[in-house]
Amino acid sequence: MAIIDTIRDLPGPPFEAFRYPHEYAIDLTVERAIVPEKHVDAGREEVRAGLRPGSKRGPETRASLRRALRRWCEAEEEDLDAVYTTLADKYLALHSITKP
Repeated sequence: MAIIDTIRDLPGPPFEAFRYPHEYAIDLTVERAIVPEKHVDAGREEVRAGLRPGSKRGPETRASLRRALRRWCEAEEEDLDAVYTTLADKYLALHSITKP
């Protein structure tokens, strides 16, 4: 039982205040397919349109998801800040990160 008790008592990663709520929310959208694909595609195209012509670099995933999340919130008439906070709180819960 000592091994099981040790594993049970392992703390989650430390809370990083500078990442809350935006970065934690985007972490969750990277891990799981939460944002509908049509908004992800539109966000990717928006980022791609901002790249220099002839750029061989593709759109960055996190930037695309930020734009996709904004588009989805606009389409559903949801408060973007509330959605970011809800996603971040879910991420913290799933990863056993304690917010002070």
